[in-house]
Amino acid sequence: METFQRYRMEIDLRRRSYTPPVLPEGYFIEKWSPTLVDAHATAHYMSFRDEIDARLFENFRTYKG
Repeated sequence: METFQRYRMEIDLRRRSYTPPVLPEGYFIEKWSPTLVDAHATAHYMSFRDEIDARLFENFRTYKG
């Protein structure tokens, strides 16, 4: 049996002011929309599929999560 230490990072963004980041050319920030679900699922899967979390959670291991 393997065990893994899990850490959780949280920050309350409602009480935080910040300067919007300068993004590289061709990048932009977009408000969330349900039309982005497929793109998000692809990015999520590609980001986590080979990480240790994928060994623990099926939603990181498969595209359909």
